[in-house]
Amino acid sequence: MNKKICLALIAFLLIAPFSLAQEIEQITEPLNKVYDLLKAIVGVAAVIALTIAGARFMFAGENTQSRDGAKTRH
Repeated sequence: MNKKICLALIAFLLIAPFSLAQEIEQITEPLNKVYDLLKAIVGVAAVIALTIAGARFMFAGENTQSRDGAKTRH
């Protein structure tokens, strides 16, 4: 029963773009905006984390414990 529902859903999703393209675009537009916002937030957070880790690594000097801490974020 569950497989039949999945197959019907897949068939609908394959056929729907031809007949319901406008409605689907209206539905997915807000979801795409949220997705793009989340990608931007994660990207900025990654750049900040890498910058902080790189600065900690550079300023560690000869202190191996501090340098290893910068690599592992401890």
